[in-house]
Amino acid sequence: MLQVIQANNGLVLQLTSDLIMENSREFFQDFMDAFGEGPGEVLLDFGKTRFIDSSGIGILLRVSEHVNTENRGSLVLHGLNNHMLSVFKLAGLLKVLDIIEEDTARVKFPELFEN
Repeated sequence: MLQVIQANNGLVLQLTSDLIMENSREFFQDFMDAFGEGPGEVLLDFGKTRFIDSSGIGILLRVSEHVNTENRGSLVLHGLNNHMLSVFKLAGLLKVLDIIEEDTARVKFPELFEN
């Protein structure tokens, strides 16, 4: 569900499937295993994800709270398709979740684009 890429600036995690109710617990466990003690900044890449449901959004908020509050790190999202971005905007999630554009991601996390 998650592909882990170690990066100089933190941790890059690529979702390899949609984030839906049936796999949201697996996503959370995979995330926690990869995050460990907390490397600081985490980029969550949605480039291979087509869809996220309300359970997926809920688990993203839980992950964001864990990273931002308990470990004093930061979570940034990248690669949301237009449909997901519209849903995030309508739900007011852009005020809560940090989404970065490709140019910024290329500078901060070049390891994501090496393949």
